[in-house]
Amino acid sequence: MLTGIILAAGSSERMGKEKLTMELNGMTVIEMVLNNAISSNLDEIILVYKDPNIGLLANKKKIKAIYNKNASNGQSESIKIGVANAKEESNYLFLLGDQPFIFSEIINRIINNFNKDKDKIIIPYYAGVRGNPVLLPNKFKKELLSLSGDEGARNIFRKYNSEIRIEAFENHMYNLDIDNIKDYELAKSFLYSFNNAD
Repeated sequence: MLTGIILAAGSSERMGKEKLTMELNGMTVIEMVLNNAISSNLDEIILVYKDPNIGLLANKKKIKAIYNKNASNGQSESIKIGVANAKEESNYLFLLGDQPFIFSEIINRIINNFNKDKDKIIIPYYAGVRGNPVLLPNKFKKELLSLSGDEGARNIFRKYNSEIRIEAFENHMYNLDIDNIKDYELAKSFLYSFNNAD
């Protein structure tokens, strides 16, 4: 059992407005993320949100959406909500709501790596740089539920470094997270070249 947990309750401070509802490729950023997850081999998808409009988008796609009333406490709150609401026996793939280029093929490659040894953490690297989404087996549930602040699962990665497997991708643009206008314009340029490639 593999649950995709989409973390979509950030503040969008650097963008100055809700970045996840900005349009990209004829849809919103979060819709691209949702569609990628839906098209993948995930067994279950949970979206954790703060903006009601994002929750509505998930509901329209019949995706389980949970409001994060403590979003200001950092990303760990969304992680804990997602883990707590996943199926009891599930493993966890954490997707970021501002990464629209984590296509279903990328998700599936990470899942395939995990299926070789379901005891290992899977972390993708893009052109040699660590990125997302990360996949953690169910045995880390207790530690995930104990996280605090905005660091995410980095402490778990440091503690269990020997239990990490890497999935490598060549294109660093897949890992682009849209934090500001510069990132947004870069995303539009990438999509233009991606859609017009021979």
